[in-house]
Amino acid sequence: MNPATAEKMAPPRADAMEVLLTLTPSQYAEMGHDLEAIRRRFKLPKSASNQQVIMEALHRLAEQG
Repeated sequence: MNPATAEKMAPPRADAMEVLLTLTPSQYAEMGHDLEAIRRRFKLPKSASNQQVIMEALHRLAEQG
């Protein structure tokens, strides 16, 4: 997957809406524990970003069918 580049970026449509779903502090903590568990399970480096961890987990789940 290629990272976004300036050429590919475009401003949002004028009628676009942004929705933010915030998590409670306990939900953030739980998500952090889950991401760390995935890092350990898949032997990913601590330097892997949360996005990289999530993408790797999704790829591996998809490969399992």
